[in-house]
Amino acid sequence: MIARDLVIGTSMPVAVKGSWTTAALGCVAAFRWSAVLFQTVRTTLREIFDENAYDRFLLRTQEARSVESYREFMREREAGMAKRPRCC
Repeated sequence: MIARDLVIGTSMPVAVKGSWTTAALGCVAAFRWSAVLFQTVRTTLREIFDENAYDRFLLRTQEARSVESYREFMREREAGMAKRPRCC
């Protein structure tokens, strides 16, 4: 038995044996979903712990990662936080 378009992203015919293909597609979908979830969590944590901000700082100042550049990043960050008015 041949089924078309059962494999995501291709139009090649795929041989089907019973319900194995349905289970395989479920696994592929679950894997893709977990990969997206992992990427979202990773990106969120990088924002929370200022890794993305540090990367943007390095791009803006055109510096390499070092103790000195991180120290300057922290000084700039703390100065920016001190200037912001606090709510309530």
